[in-house]
Amino acid sequence: VLIEDFGCAGGRNELEPIRVAIAGVRERAPAVPIMVVHTDLPSNDFTSLFQAVEQSRESYLIGQNDVFAYAAGRSLYGPIFPDAALTLGWTAITVHWLSTMPCVIPDQIFPTSPKDRRGKHSEPSPDATGRRSCASGSGSFGPAARSW
Repeated sequence: VLIEDFGCAGGRNELEPIRVAIAGVRERAPAVPIMVVHTDLPSNDFTSLFQAVEQSRESYLIGQNDVFAYAAGRSLYGPIFPDAALTLGWTAITVHWLSTMPCVIPDQIFPTSPKDRRGKHSEPSPDATGRRSCASGSGSFGPAARSW
C-alpha cells in the first residue's frame, strides 16, 4: 500500500491523518506493508518532518510493524510515482496553493480562501486538458490496482 502526503511542509499536520489511514488499512489487511511518502518542493526543509515522524510521541510509526516512511523533494504538478502506484493521497493544505483544480474529485470540497469556511465543490480547470487527469487514472492521482 502506498500513501502519499502531498505538500508535507514540516509534517506535524500529517501525523494524525496518516495514523488514521494506516489504521483503516490494518482493519482490512493486517499484514500488508505500508509505504508513506511525504512530498514537497525540493526547497522544503525536511528536517522538522523527519523529526516529527521519527521522534514525536504522535508519530504514526509508534506501535506499527511494516510501515515505512520516506520523503521526496518533487512538485505535485508532475508525476511522483508510476501510474496506478498510489493507493491513497492526502493533503492538509496544498490545495490552497493551487491556482486551479487539475480535475474533478467527486464528493470533495475545498476552500477557495481562508475566509471561505463553506468551500466549494471541485471543478476542473479549463486548461487541464494537457495535464494528466485524475479521472483517467493516469499520473500520480491515478487509482491503485489493489485488492487489499
